[in-house]
Amino acid sequence: QIFPPKQLPRLLEQILPADVPASQLAFASAVARQLRQVAMSLELEPSAAKASAEVSASLRSRLRAASESAPLVCEPPSGDEAVAEEVCATLMEVAPLTVFSVGEIVKGLYSVDLALTVPPSADVDSAAARRGVVLDAASPEDAQAPRDPWVTLKLRHLSRLGWSIQWLPTQRWRTWEEEERIGFVRGLLPDKERT
Repeated sequence: QIFPPKQLPRLLEQILPADVPASQLAFASAVARQLRQVAMSLELEPSAAKASAEVSASLRSRLRAASESAPLVCEPPSGDEAVAEEVCATLMEVAPLTVFSVGEIVKGLYSVDLALTVPPSADVDSAAARRGVVLDAASPEDAQAPRDPWVTLKLRHLSRLGWSIQWLPTQRWRTWEEEERIGFVRGLLPDKERT
């Protein structure tokens, strides 16, 4: 269980004691990111509903204050700039008019390595209007899911925030032939642009 209902509030109480103002708590950037992820999980994750119900209003307020008062340090991009550049180059070849950005920051917490802006239209619902790629340099080519729990929650949170995200281990991209790469990039596009 990722969010144990009885233990999570006790753990948060130890990290965020009631007698210390959030502004006086100092966390390393990695810990601050984890606190933000916990706060977001309590809001977004159905699996965290029981744990969320056990977190008192004052503790939730301290968690929010501590995560918001910590320096805004987003996670770094995947770190594999070469693959990111190759995916972008393939996208520009396949769909040169597609608007995209590299390293888009979502909620001050998550980095989407390649974010496509899909203009709203009658045949694209609003949930699919934000599409992106999250590169994963840690998972092997044949991985079925991310190895890193941070990436797993990131993908789930992005989905719950309205993103249509494709997870791509960078080692997989490196083994693909050109046709497989083109097929992957076409899969990012709205149906009418995939030809």
